[in-house]
Amino acid sequence: MGRSQWPMSHDGDCPQCGRHFTWRSFPLGISIEGNKIQIEGEFCTTSCAKRYAMDTKLLPDAKIISATTVIMNDYIEHEDEHDNHDNILYISKYSSFMQVPAAPKRLMMKRYGGSFTDEDVWSEMKTGIIKQAEIRPMQTAGSFMSRLAKTSVK
Repeated sequence: MGRSQWPMSHDGDCPQCGRHFTWRSFPLGISIEGNKIQIEGEFCTTSCAKRYAMDTKLLPDAKIISATTVIMNDYIEHEDEHDNHDNILYISKYSSFMQVPAAPKRLMMKRYGGSFTDEDVWSEMKTGIIKQAEIRPMQTAGSFMSRLAKTSVK
């Protein structure tokens, strides 16, 4: 699919983080065949595309890295009113898809029981560092009960 055939806008949820967005989506490049790129997904950011690629074991595939890097460069060169300007600025910091930090895992997002909000992700994206280690996924019942037992008054 060529850029002119990609959706000009999106009005739905990101398949990775669940965030509702209305700007042009960012697809994951699967392969390049001639002057066409096979794509998958409509993600809100390159970081969500990267997390999806990592979680579905598509990385480190050289075809995906190459195709998605071509898409990144095309987005930078052809920004228009359908794009999220903050996302374009973010993309322009990296020369390869492999350099893009991955978004937090889906279950770490607040809407799925974690503690990370959309605002947290965007704030950290602007600095270029998404602190994975500081994000705590939802606790299991066992870990909660273990911590509760340690703090209970006897």
